[in-house]
Amino acid sequence: MKRTIGGGLLLYMSLWGSCAPAQQSDSAAPKPHDQVQDCLRNMWGKPVFWDGNAAEPPDPSVCGTPADKLDDALKAQHLKAFHLPNAVLLTRDGAFTPNRTNLYYRWKTPSLSIRVQALMLPDSRKPTDAEMRQITDLILQRSHLVSLSSPYDGGPDGVAKLAVTINIDIHKMRQGSERESAVALVVDTDPEHHYTFGAGRIVYGELGDGGYKYLWESPVLASSHGRWGYVDLLRNGNLQIDVTSAWGNNMQYTVFYDFDLDGIEITRQSDTCTAMDVLAIDHNRNAAVCPMYGDADIVDAGKGPKEMVITDEKGKKVRYAFSEGRYQRVGGSKKPAPPSDPVATARNKEGMQLMEQKNFEGAIAKFEEAAVKNSADPVFANNAGFAYYKMGKYEESLYWFNRTLEVDPERAVAYLNLGDSLAKLNRNAEARNAYAKYLELAPESKAAPEVKKKLDALTSSL
Repeated sequence: MKRTIGGGLLLYMSLWGSCAPAQQSDSAAPKPHDQVQDCLRNMWGKPVFWDGNAAEPPDPSVCGTPADKLDDALKAQHLKAFHLPNAVLLTRDGAFTPNRTNLYYRWKTPSLSIRVQALMLPDSRKPTDAEMRQITDLILQRSHLVSLSSPYDGGPDGVAKLAVTINIDIHKMRQGSERESAVALVVDTDPEHHYTFGAGRIVYGELGDGGYKYLWESPVLASSHGRWGYVDLLRNGNLQIDVTSAWGNNMQYTVFYDFDLDGIEITRQSDTCTAMDVLAIDHNRNAAVCPMYGDADIVDAGKGPKEMVITDEKGKKVRYAFSEGRYQRVGGSKKPAPPSDPVATARNKEGMQLMEQKNFEGAIAKFEEAAVKNSADPVFANNAGFAYYKMGKYEESLYWFNRTLEVDPERAVAYLNLGDSLAKLNRNAEARNAYAKYLELAPESKAAPEVKKKLDALTSSL
């Protein structure tokens, strides 16, 4: 299964202008969070972005507030609106209050770069500047966008830099038809290095005589790192949109999503939604994807939709077939997902954002809070251990890795992490046992060759 992503010209546009009214989408009615974003955007005349680190959605009652009193109504809900030339950023007033963990904003005002990038995937056509402008304008007017990651510190001038990137590709998705699709991926982006932070959303439309027609947007993607392309899975006369991403601390998991041209998430897995709860919290618990986990190979089973073989992080292969509108596991059983706790998943998300900023001490506080709040989920304890490891506090990391294994004795990555900490402490015999257990549980994993090298090095030192 080959997925590629192309490069293109990067344009910088401050976009918010007049254009033809967007066509109504055939998708379901907007959810409460989305309705608030719609009403604020209509009143302010600018796209509205949430601060993913701090801002909760306003109560829908603000939509009945006169425009000249809207900022006061938001302030009463402990929210602060920054009115920028090209957008409005909503964040939480309390995010600027000094605290003991140093996790508060020390900037005066934000700036937002809205980047538009033309992509050239295989067999795609380069969009014109006029097409890019029209598509971007309609996305900013119609899409519910993504939350953005605000830094804790600003520059010397007190300005915090944020960025969002809109990647646009023009491709003939309907086989045998000259109709062109415009596929956009809207992502939270590092303002300095064009690095994708993670959260994203697909926006789909088509080009015709009347220009661009906005049709639908996807739920929020857990991560937009990785590859983006098109694939013929369903044999229904259309190509499908395919995104393969990395997920989790240290990007240790592979996840992927496929959408049909009707906006249906055909890879939706109800049994993996728990891991995406943090995204659902950000979007009023109704807009998160449920991706498939692992590396995917397409299997041509003859007539009808193609099948997939998923290789998970342990190297185990599982077959999926298309049934009742989505890909479902064929045979076998799966360990039930741990119970979900909204507060714990929210703290875990905050910890992951702090890890990206290399604020390991702050991340530890968030992960520990999550692990205490929901002790039945091994992810939170493992993340706490990994943060301690990154700080060089190996003894402390051992506690959390062992706690992870108490909850899930077959969690392979925890044995790998445990082995690394033990090796740093020169507890080589215990490290060898941990690495050996990892290889027993995940012999075909991507990390297995490197772990074998570590094990051999410890063995040769005897």
